[in-house]
Amino acid sequence: PTARRHPRTPSPAHPPMTPVPSPFPAATASSSTSGNIPLALLLSSLAGLSTGLGGVLIVLRQGISAAELGLWQAAAAGFMLCVSFVDLIPSALAHNRPPDVALAFAIGVALLVSLKLVLPEPPPLLLGSARGEKETRELVRSGVLTAIALAAHNFPEGIAVCAASMQSARLGLPLALAIALHNIPEGVAVALPVWVATGDKTKAIGAALLSGVAEPAGVVVV
Repeated sequence: PTARRHPRTPSPAHPPMTPVPSPFPAATASSSTSGNIPLALLLSSLAGLSTGLGGVLIVLRQGISAAELGLWQAAAAGFMLCVSFVDLIPSALAHNRPPDVALAFAIGVALLVSLKLVLPEPPPLLLGSARGEKETRELVRSGVLTAIALAAHNFPEGIAVCAASMQSARLGLPLALAIALHNIPEGVAVALPVWVATGDKTKAIGAALLSGVAEPAGVVVV
């Protein structure tokens, strides 16, 4: 007898497979950000080391008298006070409560006063013989103290330039230029007492440059 053939039952259609999401983020954004790291380092370095230009401007002046020294320091102090009250403090108040800003301001003042009290005498290598020993030591201490204070101020500026540059050059370049311009008088404030005390161009410009090194150091943190 002929075997009966049973009709083949069609197999059910397989549902489409849902793609498994990758645990790794898309490489496009991270690649773009990491590609901007050299630009961020370059711009923050140029902005920070522009303090050296202030030192160069100072050493071009020969025979600065005590009266002229006071006027230069007063002008530099006025500039930095203006930056503090016109730019830094309003920016802080825009993102924080006034009591918190006042407390941070008081802590900064206390730290600087404490630093002045504990700052050791400058080593003989930094001293010159153009003036009396006591006056020379006070001038060098003034330059070192100013350099330390400005380095602490420049560090967050380096972070800001780095963060903006890693987003795009259009954001980072104008910010770096603005910071570079206001770093020049800061370099003047650092180099001036060192130059008057020692008469050494290398020491004066070097002190100004060191105060700006904190800005490219901010790139490492970011």
